[in-house]
Amino acid sequence: MEAFDNIKEALDYAVHTLIANGRGYIINVLGSEEAQLGRATTLQVIAQHVVMGDGEAGLAVHLPFDPQSGQFKALVRFLDTELATPIREYKYGGIPCFVATFGTNAERAYRAILHLLVEVYGYSPAAHFACEVHDEGPLSAAGKLRAPPGGWGRSEQDS
Repeated sequence: MEAFDNIKEALDYAVHTLIANGRGYIINVLGSEEAQLGRATTLQVIAQHVVMGDGEAGLAVHLPFDPQSGQFKALVRFLDTELATPIREYKYGGIPCFVATFGTNAERAYRAILHLLVEVYGYSPAAHFACEVHDEGPLSAAGKLRAPPGGWGRSEQDS
């Protein structure tokens, strides 16, 4: 595990070290309170292949996110319009999850993550975030969160 005090550095490390070498990975982004208290991750970035099953190691923001929270539509609007990155819904263990993919564009992923942390999760723009980057081994052996046969759920833009 590699530790970073900066989200952008963690994303750059994933792109230049792990993705470049065909490795699967998990980046746990933790707010300062979560990190101090040993709580669960605030947000995760994973290899795209883990969800999509497409052999691509690109950056994918993975959100087990309850659409009943009232914040889902704002999230979809931001990702679909400002970043031109559609999100996809799938269920994992019965939990509605969402993923937005960014390939190797760490800057675009970083902007989306900051927006999520501030606008969706309510953090201050000045908040500090720690990142844990886990090398999951060869991409082909990385864990799977893929949607079941039958395909993806509909994104808001499809509605």
